[in-house]
Amino acid sequence: MPYRRPDSVSQRRRHRAQHQNDYLEQQMKATPVIPHKLAQQQRQARCCSLTHEEVVRLLEQTHSEELMAAKAGHEKESNEATSAVKEEECDKLKSEVEVETQKYVTAMQDSDGFLRAGRHLQGRHDRLKTKADDLARGLNFKGR
Repeated sequence: MPYRRPDSVSQRRRHRAQHQNDYLEQQMKATPVIPHKLAQQQRQARCCSLTHEEVVRLLEQTHSEELMAAKAGHEKESNEATSAVKEEECDKLKSEVEVETQKYVTAMQDSDGFLRAGRHLQGRHDRLKTKADDLARGLNFKGR
């Protein structure tokens, strides 16, 4: 059907209103997740005889509010996801630190035990050597 230019002012207004209705319906289908209040405002804008500039301003306002709502929703989801990931990483790092700390404590205890054993053996060696030296001197002294 070819386009016919409306003849009268009232026909032009009806045509403009129909065009606006079609546009608004298209917008509502394109963005199905809009708040109820915004959908109601759009319906009211269709019913009223607003100038084109007013309708455009209302649509821009509605679009801006939708974008802000979507942005806020996205930021909330992003923050929740980030928090979950950080918590998982924190738990993982905590368990790794606990394992490394336990290894370090065990190594220090082993090291301390080896040091004590080494000191004990060194002391025993020194005592035995002194005793051996005393015996050797005693034998050498008696042997003359």
